[in-house]
Amino acid sequence: MGSWCVLRVAQLCLCGIMHTMAAKNKSTTDTAPIGTELLTPDQCARKLNISRRCLGNWTKQRLVPMVKIGRVCRFDFHKVKAALDKFEQVEVTR
Repeated sequence: MGSWCVLRVAQLCLCGIMHTMAAKNKSTTDTAPIGTELLTPDQCARKLNISRRCLGNWTKQRLVPMVKIGRVCRFDFHKVKAALDKFEQVEVTR
């Protein structure tokens, strides 16, 4: 077997393990609160009408909450919106 074949077999085995782990963990995700919507950074940035870079900067500054699942970042839109509402400024009239 060539080195490419060995790598491909390793990838397939790892993929099978990941699917098995996901199936086992599915029962824990079924108990998540109804209405919890996890968005990708692109989806969240589009909903907020900002750039993905801006969202990334806010995440690094810990201005918006982020959920990290393995190497993947996800955003709960309701929590992000609530965090950003703290910075909202109201207009002062004289």
